[in-house]
Amino acid sequence: MLLIVADAPPHAEDMVKLRTRIRSAVRSTRSSVVVSTIFTGAGQLSSARQVEAVDALREIADSGGGEFSHLEDPARVLTQLVSMALASQDRASVEETLRRRKESPRVVLVARKVEERDVEWLIGKLGSAPVEPAVVEGLVRIASPAVARRCMDMVAEADAAKPAREAAFYVLRRITRFDGSLDFDRPLAAQEQAFNDLQAALERMYGPPRRGR
Repeated sequence: MLLIVADAPPHAEDMVKLRTRIRSAVRSTRSSVVVSTIFTGAGQLSSARQVEAVDALREIADSGGGEFSHLEDPARVLTQLVSMALASQDRASVEETLRRRKESPRVVLVARKVEERDVEWLIGKLGSAPVEPAVVEGLVRIASPAVARRCMDMVAEADAAKPAREAAFYVLRRITRFDGSLDFDRPLAAQEQAFNDLQAALERMYGPPRRGR
């Protein structure tokens, strides 16, 4: 199983080679190969380049006998990844497993908190290990100034757990379309420009943070 995750289309000269290699691998009698793809999002791509990226990644997946997914369709991505992990083409059984998970008491509770827009409860759950994907997606769905600023606080909190900070940063990237990166194994002081750029992206959406009285 081969999964290609990309934020842009392949270079034209690479696409030619890639087609040949994928077809050769799929037709090989020595082993069965499946190639799937995920497009991670627009980033700084123009509309035309986004279309080019999606078309190229769909073609790669079709040639490889796999699936194409867009990162912004988390349910489809999750089904795709679970199918690959289990080496299963039985989508019905995978979807049934995921449906049962979606109806678990914990996930139902998260869904209710998202519906209630209980940002503080959801932010608090980012500190749980492992981070619950439903919490992260719920915060992305709410996408309010309160969510963005509380996630910014967590990103800046050096004593917070690394998975929580990474999850908060992921939420911010989805909300603001920020395409930079932060390394949470390094101090933020050493990444001042990237952190300032993230803050600027946040302020462009919601304005500067309100000052206390």
